[in-house]
Amino acid sequence: MEWTDVAKIVVNSWSVEKYFSVKLVSVFVKSCFNLPIEDNELVRNFLSYISETEANLIKSVREDFVDSQDLLGLAANFDSKWKPIKLNFSKLILDIAHKEMIQKPAFII
Repeated sequence: MEWTDVAKIVVNSWSVEKYFSVKLVSVFVKSCFNLPIEDNELVRNFLSYISETEANLIKSVREDFVDSQDLLGLAANFDSKWKPIKLNFSKLILDIAHKEMIQKPAFII
């Protein structure tokens, strides 16, 4: 089966039945259709994708930045080349979210 056949099935199921037969993250679907993606939507999707422990760590550091080994471990888990610091933390999380939610799935397709 070719990917174009899969795409036809998805489009037809949505056009006829208003049913999206594949569970995909909304930001990835938007990127496939070149629709704009807001940063907060991307991060929100990412936080629901990762483990609860990682999500809680990110949320707590966003509220009150504390440099820790857990934070360095988190960056390493996602192959980040940046050292998380207060000034770059928001951008770091946004970049990791983009890589995990859009770039990796797009590479598979």
